[in-house]
Amino acid sequence: ISNSSTFDFVKAGINKKTSWSNIKARLAEVFGLSVRLYETESAMVADADLELGDHVIVEENRYMLYEVTNVSAGTNDVVLSNGLIAGQQGNMVNNKVADYTELRALRSTVYADGDIINVTNDGIAGQFIVKTGTVTDNGITLIVFTDDSNRYIKRDYSGSLNIRWSGATGDGVTDDTAAINNTIAACSNLQNVFAPTGNYLISSTISSSRNIICDPLAEFIPDAAGSYTNNISGKKKCFDMTREGGIIRGARFNFTGKSNFVAVELSLQSAIMEYCTVNCDVDTDGNYGCSSTSNAQIVQYNIFNRCDIGYRMEFEGFANQVHRNRYELCGDCIAVDTSGITATNYPISYNIFNFPKRTGVLIDCSSADFRNISVTNNYYESVDNNTIFVSFTNPAFIQGTIAHNLVLGNASNTGQKGVYPASLPASAELLIMGNSFARLDTALNVNNSTLIANEYFSVTTRNASSANTGTIEERIKVEDKTGLDNIVIRPGAVVGSVAGTLTFSNTGNLTLTSSGGDVILSGLPTSSAGLPAGALWNNSGVVNIV
Repeated sequence: ISNSSTFDFVKAGINKKTSWSNIKARLAEVFGLSVRLYETESAMVADADLELGDHVIVEENRYMLYEVTNVSAGTNDVVLSNGLIAGQQGNMVNNKVADYTELRALRSTVYADGDIINVTNDGIAGQFIVKTGTVTDNGITLIVFTDDSNRYIKRDYSGSLNIRWSGATGDGVTDDTAAINNTIAACSNLQNVFAPTGNYLISSTISSSRNIICDPLAEFIPDAAGSYTNNISGKKKCFDMTREGGIIRGARFNFTGKSNFVAVELSLQSAIMEYCTVNCDVDTDGNYGCSSTSNAQIVQYNIFNRCDIGYRMEFEGFANQVHRNRYELCGDCIAVDTSGITATNYPISYNIFNFPKRTGVLIDCSSADFRNISVTNNYYESVDNNTIFVSFTNPAFIQGTIAHNLVLGNASNTGQKGVYPASLPASAELLIMGNSFARLDTALNVNNSTLIANEYFSVTTRNASSANTGTIEERIKVEDKTGLDNIVIRPGAVVGSVAGTLTFSNTGNLTLTSSGGDVILSGLPTSSAGLPAGALWNNSGVVNIV
């Protein structure tokens, strides 16, 4: 080795922890040696080790050589990776560390405001900028120097706080609860928490006063042995949104092998759960997708798979919206318990109820009023017997609309029902309009309701109630394609009036019957003039068309 040689001691196999003295001894103390310290792991040069003519080049080090303090420029030089000499005192600037512990331990006196230091470990990697001022060390974005509490290093970032910066691993094995909670605590009032792709094990309820935004592949797995806060129904809460208007978006929850959990509790008004997925084993494991206990909340664009209850309203509410969710093989897709207090303004719309085991919408009024409920434009299909699309229990008064829903049963029509409350009060103001009921045992069991323009296909019983005194304006479409079969229309046991247009054509017979008494056709001529050929007419208003 000549005086002009550059020696890479790492590539030569010398231990990275070796002191500068040992290196020089190994090299027979060649005068003027230039040594390249590459990817070293500890401070390796002390004042006493340097001799006249020694030239140290530092490149890509994790721990720079900040212990050199008494080297005169022009004699023993310490050179940074960018070729700059480190000034008269020889102080090195360490611009690359592994983690927050090493970042705090740096000597603050060698850094000027604006200097950049890089943290390299996976998950927490990023650039930090040196600043002067008094802040609280949050362990994520603000790191205070140990040797000077008035100087700190700030993470250079914008937008959300990543839970990986707090040490969340997402490996599905390590408990990430503390890391997630630390991230929430470090957020400013307007910041969001971000969960990147990963499987995050949690062992207690995450109460968040900040929005939580998740990568579509960020999945949360509750530890069955953990300690959780329960909701009103006694379900263990994974996430509790405790911010007014707070949002949890895009999270996935894996309840495989778990029971009696609820993925998200919306505790304060105007909170939102959207674009989340909750996966369960079976619909009888007691798991809920979402529960809420306040007003003006929104549950939308979620997928609930095999939940005992997909969405449950635990208490009286006002203007809660449940729309555009998909429920697959749930016990009760939507269950509302008003706890005996008046509930108002519930739009339930554009949901897909695929193969529920019990009900699509179950509303327990607990002898209270339920006003302005709207169940509209939903798709419901069930293959199990004894299932119900919409069911009410014990309403003191009910007002609302069930309209434009497609309700499908199976081919057997065994015990499958459409709108089937046990009973409705005489004061009910329920409008059932424009729905299509198909392959059901019973489409309706309503009294005191207005029925308009509903359609029935392969329905055994249209309305099981014999006491409907509301207005009936059903649209009946009759088609006899063969021209040979008789067509029989039986309104059934209905008290009320049938308004609209009945059109019959072709050559078959048309018979109008009722369970008792004549069928009265309004708007008839007062004489036989103008009636079809073969029509029989009498002054009582009874017309038989043969």
